[in-house]
Amino acid sequence: MEVTGKVIKVLEKIEGTTPKGDWWKQTFIVKTEAEYNNLYPIDAFKKEVPQEGEQVTVYFNIDAREWEGRYFTNLSLWKYDVITPQISAPAPTLVSSSVNDDLPF
Repeated sequence: MEVTGKVIKVLEKIEGTTPKGDWWKQTFIVKTEAEYNNLYPIDAFKKEVPQEGEQVTVYFNIDAREWEGRYFTNLSLWKYDVITPQISAPAPTLVSSSVNDDLPF
């Protein structure tokens, strides 16, 4: 799935070690322009995350798991693209290249 919005918060990185190696996880919050259901907490495992304030398109997988009769859902990042704002070029000024030699002065 994917969602486009602004990164409004980046949470602290959580780190750990297992017999398989080191790991880290960082969560960031994306807010969309939708009126309802517009906040998306995205988990990034061993990946860089975007900066606060950046407009991004985030591609993620939805993971769900059960633990002691309760169900938990995570949005796991697999890629993101930073959307660079397009700066509009100034309107070109019109310059006449023709010279009029018939001026009375």
